Amino acid sequence: MPHWANNDGWFDDAADGPVSATVTLAGGQTVQMDVAGMGWVLCGPPDFAPGVPCSVTAYDLLLDMAVRKLPLPQNDAQYAPGGALYRLAQLKANYQPGKTYEFPDIAPVFYDEIQPILVGSYNLWYVNSLITAKHNSLIDPNLGNPAAKYASARNKVQSYMRAPEGVYAPTGPRTMPKLMGDDPYIGGLPDSVRNLALTPVQYGLLRRWAAGAFTTGVNIAPAAAITPHGLDRAALENAVGGAFFPGIEFGWQMRNPALFLQPFRLNPSATSTYLGDSGTPLGAGHFSRQMAVPWQADFNDCRNEGNYGWWPSQRPTHALPTATATKRLDWARPTQRFAAGNAESTHEDMVTNWWRFGFVVKEGNVFVEKERVEPVV
Repeated sequence: MPHWANNDGWFDDAADGPVSATVTLAGGQTVQMDVAGMGWVLCGPPDFAPGVPCSVTAYDLLLDMAVRKLPLPQNDAQYAPGGALYRLAQLKANYQPGKTYEFPDIAPVFYDEIQPILVGSYNLWYVNSLITAKHNSLIDPNLGNPAAKYASARNKVQSYMRAPEGVYAPTGPRTMPKLMGDDPYIGGLPDSVRNLALTPVQYGLLRRWAAGAFTTGVNIAPAAAITPHGLDRAALENAVGGAFFPGIEFGWQMRNPALFLQPFRLNPSATSTYLGDSGTPLGAGHFSRQMAVPWQADFNDCRNEGNYGWWPSQRPTHALPTATATKRLDWARPTQRFAAGNAESTHEDMVTNWWRFGFVVKEGNVFVEKERVEPVV
């Protein structure tokens, strides 16, 4: 298996495709689901750190697309006050690209729209040794206080976040997230392409928060009720929204607005823009065919490179072996040596052992490696 992406003769179970339904009523009448109600199922690799989201989730990606690029459906109660997507409608109505504050009249809700970015960045400590104790400042409770005396702390955090291309950004280190981007190997490209940047919506809300124009909201557990949009969001928040080199669960075509009928709804009647089959309708496998074959090959190589990681929220680079441990160990480590005699895994070693590596899950206030199956050889 010589390549991280393309290995002839190999296959895996990564897949995707459309799902429709016909409903038969009690009286025998059948109702065909309309296009906007169709779904799209995607099967990707396992998420080995399910409680640690990526800095840019698939939900962040598609929310940003909806706010900036997609029309909202008419007469849809979801986008009316009290609806599940009313906030999206507010953001879209207020969005002003290129301005110092792209949401000039929006006051982000700290616990809903800001704290997840901060806590997500903080929790990367449990899956990547590049993250240091400096990240403890991200969970400072004063960051949720809009008082002027905490403005310097908010601005310092914001100055470390990497802005997306074309968005106004004050000067600062802008070294976070410490993750690789869409094209990390060409030195002349912008930093926000070589390394992962927040979405324009994420960064725009963060700018308002840093300026003190936010509300705290209520820090309570989410409602237990299951809703249609809640199901979408739950799935998307646990998938990666970047970078795409090529991706984890899906590739870069997922951020093509021409393939969407409305927010969070792919259009099965849209046509491909791939070289070679441009103009053909979307079909099964459209979003997973960009992935490595088999997925274990790329999964193996997606460890840290220099000062940046790939997607440790799905494929941990390091993990705490116990809740009382202070040293993070290599996640893809052998019991002694791998079959080829190496301490570091190869593509073939990952195929053999992926199911033996542990899941990084929450135990008390920390995330710990669980369910590792010995021996790993």
